[in-house]
Amino acid sequence: MINDREYYINKDGKKLFDLPFERVKSFKDGVGRVKLSGKWGCINREGQFLIAPQWDEIGEFNEEYVAVKKDKKWGYLNRKGELVIPLLYDDANDFKNGLAKVSLGEISFYIGKQGKAWREP
Repeated sequence: MINDREYYINKDGKKLFDLPFERVKSFKDGVGRVKLSGKWGCINREGQFLIAPQWDEIGEFNEEYVAVKKDKKWGYLNRKGELVIPLLYDDANDFKNGLAKVSLGEISFYIGKQGKAWREP
């Protein structure tokens, strides 16, 4: 941390790029989560934004989707930054084996990658 800003550094302690962030999270599968001006987004290892910092919260990419929160509701983006499952949920978890646990009020259930509720056969 330098002057209340965080940077990504290499193993020699040098800054990878000159972008000062409020917060940074570790890279996973070539994607780093960063907070800038109070909003979260994602960058690649070259420091280019993959997802603009416009989200109140952001999860980790898992199975090509990432949970994002805006105005108290959660939805999911793909790696292109496209909102593929709308901001509908009060809580949202990472995808695992093609399903993600979400909540609406007191009710929790699983959805598939098309956003449809999943029920066991």
